[in-house]
Formats: sequence, C-alpha cells, structure tokens
Amino acid sequence: MTMRAVIAMPTAADPLPRADAAPEGLLGKLFGIRPRPRFQGVYLHDGGHPSEIGPLLFNVARLRGVERAWSELLTGNPAGWSSLAFFYDRDRCRAWDGHTKIGVAQHQENFSADREDPGPVSYQGDPQRDLGFRTPPITEVTDKMGAVTVWVLCRSELVLFAVDDDGVGLREIGRHPWEREPSWDEVDAALDQALDG
Repeated sequence: MTMRAVIAMPTAADPLPRADAAPEGLLGKLFGIRPRPRFQGVYLHDGGHPSEIGPLLFNVARLRGVERAWSELLTGNPAGWSSLAFFYDRDRCRAWDGHTKIGVAQHQENFSADREDPGPVSYQGDPQRDLGFRTPPITEVTDKMGAVTVWVLCRSELVLFAVDDDGVGLREIGRHPWEREPSWDEVDAALDQALDG
C-alpha cells in the first residue's frame, strides 16, 4: 500500500522549533507555551515512506537548492502531486526545467506504453481533482488529507513528522541535515515504531 505524504516549507522560523524548545515571550513563559512548527505544503499521493521519498527529496534539495525546491514543488504546484518518482534519477532531476509536469492520465499512458515520463506527475488540471478552485495549502493546523507523514524542507535540514490518528496533530520523528544523508532504513524503522506506538 502506498503511503501518502505532505511536502512542506517553513512559514515562520527556519529551522523549525524543536518539540522541546523553550517558551518564548512573556505569555509563552508565563503559560509554558512552546513555539509550534509552522509550515505550508502540498499533498503527495504516492511514495511517502522514508525509503521512497527521502532520497528523492535529498536529490531535489542538493541538486536544485532548497529555495528553488520550494518554488518548484510547493508554490508552483498548489494542486499537489500524484508522484515525484521522476526525481530518483539524479541526471533527470538536475536537468529538469522546473516547469514541465505531466498529468495523471498522461503518466498512466506513458506507464502502459513503457515510455519514460518527461516530468513529475501533478494533480494540476486533473478533472477528478479539479473542483474549480485551488486546494489551500496544508498547514500545521489543517487536516493532512490522509497523509501519514509530513516532510518539511528547511534551509539546513529535512524534518519528518508523523501525522496523528486525528489527521491533524504531529509527532516529530527526525531531523536530517542536508550535508549528511541518513540511512533511510533506520528512518523507516523510526517511523514504523512511532506509528505502531
């Protein structure tokens, strides 16, 4: 079964405050309110498990730059993604023009005809998803649309959250600096343990 995910960027502090961050400001200190991670993102339908999406996001961030990734993956495609598997190939990832994407129907046609996709698979313009308005960004306080994980691309690191059973709350699983790609098997195990617990 595929694992759905949210790919996001920070909207307040970058990097995101840690779960154990000290309260800030007079009211925060008085009431013990810790700063919350704030982000906005888009839905990804296929490939959200760490060993699938982790290497892909590391390719995009390292080869294209984090801020460019924000523009190309998030603000430039608010409808979200069916698949980003295109970016597993480092050469294709590096050479992508930043705009070419294909729809779900074209992806299926390419897959059936054993042709290579010319870009990542977007929900933009998909008649089954296009309700005449753009999907608002997914944030830390909105429903995560069935996603199990949230991946926040910060300037210095990739932060992974597991989505709580209520579909809104989050638990931080790990932080991975861009300079050092983690063992995705270990990240898979940490996520699986968090989801089972």
